[in-house]
Amino acid sequence: MPIAVGTATYEYPICAVLGPRGSGKTLMLTAIADNAHSIGFNVFTNFTLKGIPHTKLKGKEIEAKANEIKNGVLLIDEMREVSDSYDPFAATPKQVATFAAQSRKRQITIFYSAQDLMQVAVRMRRLTDLVVEMYANEHKGYHDYRIMTKDMPHEVIKDFSTLYGAPFFDKYDTNEIITEDDDNE
Repeated sequence: MPIAVGTATYEYPICAVLGPRGSGKTLMLTAIADNAHSIGFNVFTNFTLKGIPHTKLKGKEIEAKANEIKNGVLLIDEMREVSDSYDPFAATPKQVATFAAQSRKRQITIFYSAQDLMQVAVRMRRLTDLVVEMYANEHKGYHDYRIMTKDMPHEVIKDFSTLYGAPFFDKYDTNEIITEDDDNE
């Protein structure tokens, strides 16, 4: 799913959705899922969506099912659970980064959420094209965001915009625990 931001078009980018707890990261991923499905793209996630057809995967399943993940978006909530910077030599971060490096060939745009980019394994940070910074808004149901390049200093591509989240509140569970541990399901 190519992304047009400002005057630039990114063909199948990898995007980090960053912000503190409660800033609307999962809400933004859900809005992206809803939009992607409505225009005919496949939706793959590691979290549960309600009313939006999707395929739910654990991070460690991405490599095994790589040939099935195509023509759409891959949305990974809580990326530190999948590709943690504190455990960069684990199998899952390498598998996810390998998949991400070839995502354009599968026509997959990847969005992942984290509170801070430094929580994410360096392989994924280096592959990331864009950063979406999320901010809580003083008005209930609204979240502000801006889109930037990932390189420091960030170049702001799209300055502050507002996401009205109310239409998406019932399409995901904000309290769902995201884990790679099969015993916690």
